[in-house]
Amino acid sequence: MVFLQLAWIVIGLVVLAKSAEQAIRRLVKLARHFGVSEFSISFILVGMVAIFPELSIGISSALQGDASLALGVVLGSNVADVTLVVGIVALAGNGIRVEKKTAQQLAWFLLPMALPVFLLLDGVLSRLDGFILLAAFGTYAVYLLKLRPPRRVRLKTKANVWKEGVLLLLSLAVLLLAGNVVAGNAENVSKGVGLPLVFLGTLLAVGTCLPELTFAVESSWKKHSELGLGNIFGNVLADCMLTLGIVAVLQPIQPAYPQLALVSGGFAVAATVLIVGFAGGKKNISKQDGMLLIVLYGTFLVLQTFLEKMLMG
Repeated sequence: MVFLQLAWIVIGLVVLAKSAEQAIRRLVKLARHFGVSEFSISFILVGMVAIFPELSIGISSALQGDASLALGVVLGSNVADVTLVVGIVALAGNGIRVEKKTAQQLAWFLLPMALPVFLLLDGVLSRLDGFILLAAFGTYAVYLLKLRPPRRVRLKTKANVWKEGVLLLLSLAVLLLAGNVVAGNAENVSKGVGLPLVFLGTLLAVGTCLPELTFAVESSWKKHSELGLGNIFGNVLADCMLTLGIVAVLQPIQPAYPQLALVSGGFAVAATVLIVGFAGGKKNISKQDGMLLIVLYGTFLVLQTFLEKMLMG
């Protein structure tokens, strides 16, 4: 029975990745049809669409009465993004060249990444914490838009607005359905094998990283690795604030073992400190740095497994 549920989880993750890709394509076509600037398009993709897999799982788990899975998926995907994904991109693109301004901006990312960890120190992300996270995301969005005001550029290509709109809605519906399948089967697996939902969510998180991994690797191959790096960190920040904020408002997150979540959040912040050091020191994330980040992700999994066994007795 557990193997069947695991199979449904894998199928759900694949459908999540594919439907997220379709949603992104629809949004890009609609944005270009209405003449929205490239910056605005990238902000929509990074802040609103790239987090759809995690958000759909989070909403589904919250509506089912236990949002712990959402916490594990979000924090686990953040660790995977800033270690495994960045490491793979560095290896695939023979390193990641980082501009001085980008390195400085990465340092500021530490604050919003640490915010949910700080709010979780009392063992729960309450509805008030959720509103704080949403307010932080709104502040972040306003800052970005003021930093580089959107410039409207009418493109020659036209899109069938009704067709793209319907396809976008269908993609979002499939996303939510797949998220419900993953969340429901993950909860059953958790009960069947005795794993905490936060820990199980951490393991499932790699599957939700597929959209940004694909985008980042393709950008690296096209000699635009910094664009992929921005997409990764944009997704991380949106997850930290927007996804967890929405889920906590729907259903306060009170994991049975908050230590697992705190370790995940702490690892993500620590990995980002390393990346800031790499980028700021030599303006480059080398292949060797990428290997170190991948090893760090392996260390994280080992530590989480050990901690899970210790907590569960």
